[in-house]
Amino acid sequence: MVAGRKREFNEEEVLECAASLFKSRGYTATTTEDLLGAMNINKGSLYNSFGSKRELFISVLNYYSDKYVSGFILSLEKSKDPIAAIKNSFLDVAKRETKVSSKQGCFLGNTVVEQASLDEDLQAIAADMLKRLEMVYYKHIKNALAAGSLKTKQNPRLLARHLTNLWNGINLTARMYGSPKELLPLIKLNLDLLY
Repeated sequence: MVAGRKREFNEEEVLECAASLFKSRGYTATTTEDLLGAMNINKGSLYNSFGSKRELFISVLNYYSDKYVSGFILSLEKSKDPIAAIKNSFLDVAKRETKVSSKQGCFLGNTVVEQASLDEDLQAIAADMLKRLEMVYYKHIKNALAAGSLKTKQNPRLLARHLTNLWNGINLTARMYGSPKELLPLIKLNLDLLY
């Protein structure tokens, strides 16, 4: 049995490059040639390591979820005030408006929208990652209600879904209204349910 060839690239760097490209252009508009150029690898390396553009995209979704979603979840677990941390994550959308990434929106949300009528499996993968985040919102809202640090009478599951809806919506709205002055009041109005 012949041992496989050693990868001649840093997988994390390659996935980061692919994630940036997919996030800015979407899955459909990103060609294999675009990916090869951005990742600085050859076609053989792409297919030997990831199998296909679609499988690379799934690897990128998993990488993105592990790095960003899991990182956020961990930061909430370590936070002394997870509700404040959740609120700040929304307020940060307005603060990042000058960066190119704010105009690109949420990678997972974009994937759900783009793939809705094209590839139900890819849509479901991204939606499940967002639902994972929703469950974390639910957990911290329920805990805060039990501890008496939230006074709202709203159903915690509905509030968690509201936050997921807000996350998806505000990442789209940030493309329409490009300044913190416009975005912050809207975000704060939506977060008023968490009191």
